[in-house]
Amino acid sequence: MDEWSYSCPLCQNLKEFHELRKSANLDSVDHSQAFNKSVIPPAFCFQTLQKLQQQALTLLETQPPDRLSAIASTIEWGFGEIEWQLLQQADALQNPELPLNTSSQVQAEEWRIMAEELRRRGVLDESEAFYLKALDLNRLDYRMYVGLAETYLQSNQLEHAKNMLEKSLPHAPASKDFDYKSYSYRLIGHIYACGENYQEARSALRLSVQHSPRYLDGHYDAAQYAAQVGSLEDSLRFLQNILKEPIYFFLVQQERNFDPIRNDVQSVLFTFALSHDVTAEYDQGVFALAKYWRQQGNTLSTLSLLKSLMTRSPSFFSVLRSDNAHDEVGQDIQHMLGELEVQAMQEAENAMRDSEQALQAAYEAISETTQLAKSVGESYPLKSRWIYENAGKKHDRAKEKLATKGYVQLLEVASIAREVGQSGRSAASEAVEERRKYAETHSNRGGWNIITRWPNFMEVLNIIGSIFFWAFLAGGICMALEVLFALFYAISYGVFFGGIAVGMLIGLGVGIRIEGWRFKRLYQR
Repeated sequence: MDEWSYSCPLCQNLKEFHELRKSANLDSVDHSQAFNKSVIPPAFCFQTLQKLQQQALTLLETQPPDRLSAIASTIEWGFGEIEWQLLQQADALQNPELPLNTSSQVQAEEWRIMAEELRRRGVLDESEAFYLKALDLNRLDYRMYVGLAETYLQSNQLEHAKNMLEKSLPHAPASKDFDYKSYSYRLIGHIYACGENYQEARSALRLSVQHSPRYLDGHYDAAQYAAQVGSLEDSLRFLQNILKEPIYFFLVQQERNFDPIRNDVQSVLFTFALSHDVTAEYDQGVFALAKYWRQQGNTLSTLSLLKSLMTRSPSFFSVLRSDNAHDEVGQDIQHMLGELEVQAMQEAENAMRDSEQALQAAYEAISETTQLAKSVGESYPLKSRWIYENAGKKHDRAKEKLATKGYVQLLEVASIAREVGQSGRSAASEAVEERRKYAETHSNRGGWNIITRWPNFMEVLNIIGSIFFWAFLAGGICMALEVLFALFYAISYGVFFGGIAVGMLIGLGVGIRIEGWRFKRLYQR
């Protein structure tokens, strides 16, 4: 089981793990300032760990599939050292109840710092010697026990490490957020797991999460060891507690310790991915889960996961489109992608039509406002026109994207067009408000004014003029016919004026019929 040891060669030499160490700045810690630096609360340490775990997830995404399982386990184990170096800065581990008020305690603290640095440099035998000397002077400092245990772990002295961790338990401090017994019990569980004693490992991890119920790393390890002893219910219960962190959603799929209950684990992940409002940070994990169900030939689960994935991250569309697999599930995926393209095109076109209608309504409203402003002698720039022009520029950009017909671009078109439609409606509303203000401003300048009382007075005159145009046109036509008739048949010219009157009446009827809708629209407005 060398590959599962805490200091496995893969972990010590793994390029990715050393990048994580560099991100944590662990190789350049200035221990000389240990007595002067401000202490850091445990919550900050765990936030830093979460950031590092997210970096680890990013690194895992770049690895070939055949390395994922080994690297995932390595990084998860290797976080122990990073976690410990961060936790040492926490307030609870500074032992405020034991101030360095004697020369022996000061000496012990200096030797502890020396031992930490020696372990970091890989000089493990000298690190052990300095830890033992420090413990001879101060047996109450939890950091010395765990630090020496870390040194033993790196030198594969697992039994010595376990004994030292057990001795650390009475001296483990606790805060409202975290009990450091949990950390010791978790490392003890790791040691038992190295010897494939999963029953004892499971017991240790139960104690770990019992002392710190929100210790997610403890829940993760407890889920693994419960899976190894066949305790499905316990494993899934612990698993449910950690899925709120994206790194675990991904790691669980790569961790070999879950293989005895793999299908049940993947089912839990499937339910979580579809029933919770997961963020884009889960995307790689969801994509990996979809690939698992595809390998199992489960079309329904695969398509459900991929649809939810592309709802959050449409960029996966091109990845799936380029898949040339000809298996049945692959064909179903391509069919689904085709349907999504059609749906996206329809949504984009509908949104574009709506935006064009909104812009047209805005244009008409702004034109009326501009006409009124001119009639009352105002020349202020219209805010509604500024909104309209900006919306028009966005609309042009949406038309360009629509021409490409790419899936991601179509989704962007729909989004932009909806925004344009909203802007168009806002411009129209603003134009109406501006027209009202212009009317009020003119009214306040004094006197009664028909334009103020009826801003559409000019439009009414225009409509009346159009109606009478039809009347005079029809009257003129009838007059011409009467003249011709009188010339050829020598009829009295007395009917001449009668023809004009009849023609004008007919023209009025035609004019009212044609132009009446304008009166109706004016009345409604």
